[in-house]
Amino acid sequence: MALLVNEVLTNIYKHAFKNEIKANITFVLDGKGKTLSLTISDSGQGFKNTIQHQNTLGFDIIQGLAEKLNAVYTYINGPNKGTVFNLECTLKNAQNKKKLKAEA
Repeated sequence: MALLVNEVLTNIYKHAFKNEIKANITFVLDGKGKTLSLTISDSGQGFKNTIQHQNTLGFDIIQGLAEKLNAVYTYINGPNKGTVFNLECTLKNAQNKKKLKAEA
């Protein structure tokens, strides 16, 4: 999840605020039951082209990381301006995690 967030924030930094003086980024992480929802939005310039079919390394990275999380994501232009990234995934059962022993 951290790598995916890093890539979205990197894309915002590189593309959203090219000529902007004032910049806002909002990050919301919400969990309900086993569902985790992530929303990252910015007040930048938004997308000029179709968002879902961008053929760039950044989008390929996001796609690959989302697939590893079995997550569904969308990128949309914000209601006024900017871009909104939404991701939703189901958490795996915590009982399946192996406990690691620390060795001195």
